[in-house]
Amino acid sequence: MPTLAIGRIVGPDNTPVTRRSILLQGFGPRGWTTLEEIDGGEFEIELPDSVPTPRTTVPVVLRLLDQSTQTPHVISSDPIWVSERDLLLADFGQLRLLEEPYHRKGLKAEGHSVIGAPQEQPTAGGGDDDGDNDESGPVIRDLRRELADSQTALGGVRRELTDSQATLDGVRRELSESLATVDRLTTTLGTPTKVVDLISGLGTQLSITNTELARQTTPFRLAEVKLDLRGRLGDDGQTIVMDGSGDGSGLSAELVVDAATSAVPTQGVPSVLGLTASAASRVLRSVGFRMESATQQLSAGQGIPGQAVTQHPAHGGTAEFGTAVLVVFGVRSESDE
Repeated sequence: MPTLAIGRIVGPDNTPVTRRSILLQGFGPRGWTTLEEIDGGEFEIELPDSVPTPRTTVPVVLRLLDQSTQTPHVISSDPIWVSERDLLLADFGQLRLLEEPYHRKGLKAEGHSVIGAPQEQPTAGGGDDDGDNDESGPVIRDLRRELADSQTALGGVRRELTDSQATLDGVRRELSESLATVDRLTTTLGTPTKVVDLISGLGTQLSITNTELARQTTPFRLAEVKLDLRGRLGDDGQTIVMDGSGDGSGLSAELVVDAATSAVPTQGVPSVLGLTASAASRVLRSVGFRMESATQQLSAGQGIPGQAVTQHPAHGGTAEFGTAVLVVFGVRSESDE
């Protein structure tokens, strides 16, 4: 008796699916075997002779498998067997592909991943049963449809929840940044400060800076500094709010920084004659000097290669801290090699 597998696979818009890799498989002694690849959403496939003829109580086990993704998903494994005269039909009915697969328990403990849901499926029996259909058929179909619709709705809720969480995170970040900006502006711009304290503090900091510069080998010093305090003077004329306003209500002042009372400290220059380069550098650094080096070829009996033979400034003089001392080290002459 010829056996046909028929059915229709549609997408969410109820139109036949295309460009998907869908297989009709049968279960045999070697497990699931591919019988035919379905091209398009509607199919009518005659099962090959190698497939055993289904019996009355034990039909052939068939399923539709979607392997369009990396993980294969079962579309349906529940065809309805219908006998029509000299033809046997495995009717899968109309199946709708879900947006997201769900896990369905099966004969095996691990079950399988399902991505199809029945929409229109005939009741078991066919014309030879004289209309005595199983009354549970419509109930099961309704339950399956409700399950498929619930899975689809759950997928939509999950996506909406993810989008809402991302939006909430963005709002939280913006709110945190806004609060930080308000705190910063309140601290720096909204607090009235006494003018005398503000100028006194600036003068102290400038004096400290000038003293520090005097210790360095910088080519400049602070003398006169002009301040333009952009802010709002209080009604008493003694306070100012530094809010950056440039409407002329602020205060301009010129500060004359006192010259440093102490000159740049000096230090006696130590002798490094006869020392190696590393030893000479350590001695000079220990008293605040820097070392610059040069070499000089030695004549017979003049000195020992690798040791300092002369220095500038010479030993016994004084120099400012940070001064570079040039140290000349002897090297063996080419004629001695």
